[in-house]
Amino acid sequence: MPIITLNIPDSAKLNEKEAAIFMAANLYEKGKLSLGQAAEVAGLTKRTFAELLGTYGVSIFNYPASEIADDVNNSTKNDNNLEIGFWHPFGPHGGETLEDIINRKAAEIEKNGWTLWSFQNREKTHQLWTDRISEHNPSRVFVFCSEGKGTQEPKGETKEYHYYKPYGESQSIKIPKDIHVLHPSPKIGSAFIVKSIIFPTNNQGQTTIQWLHKEKGWIGDKIPTRGEYLIKVGKGRNLGKYRAILELEYPYIAEVTA
Repeated sequence: MPIITLNIPDSAKLNEKEAAIFMAANLYEKGKLSLGQAAEVAGLTKRTFAELLGTYGVSIFNYPASEIADDVNNSTKNDNNLEIGFWHPFGPHGGETLEDIINRKAAEIEKNGWTLWSFQNREKTHQLWTDRISEHNPSRVFVFCSEGKGTQEPKGETKEYHYYKPYGESQSIKIPKDIHVLHPSPKIGSAFIVKSIIFPTNNQGQTTIQWLHKEKGWIGDKIPTRGEYLIKVGKGRNLGKYRAILELEYPYIAEVTA
């Protein structure tokens, strides 16, 4: 990497570190550098750099899907890169097919920069999941949506949630009008906070993983067919085939209510 020396007027009131971050953020915004390259210029980790981008008026969502896909593809080839994430049993609901749901959510991300992806109420495990993720301090967190073959739409009335409360927050927030959170569930549900979707994917889920049991801790047995589970690379069963991958935005999960 070439070294460039710049003379910055005192009136700019920037120290050397701030100048490096400012330049890196602008080069990233213009698409000249990837997120990883820009973070290196700034002298920061990707996660720290991504969290600072908003301070400089730059959206994290400039990060191209192709680069996300490359990272995920590499993670299945190198177990050390997968870090920690979620397994999500994926099936049709609300009269929508799996592809309908993926396409609708992708359109919501395109318009809003993020979306909510609902699942059954797992409110009692939110803290456990968040604590374990914090212990690993991953650079990125992914959700692997199961292939969904043979799944059937659940019975019951489909509801639309209108409020969400990110984990750790005390007040609920109205869901933007362009984001529709539909789920055949009681008045309270859970949702992933999603900033990108990778679909289709050719990954076959050969990475061996462990899943988090709320009482037994990390175990390597086959993942149960019902419910969402926190997973990490480890000695255990193969992850299994999946249809789509979601990349999450901190704090990753939220409570959703009607």
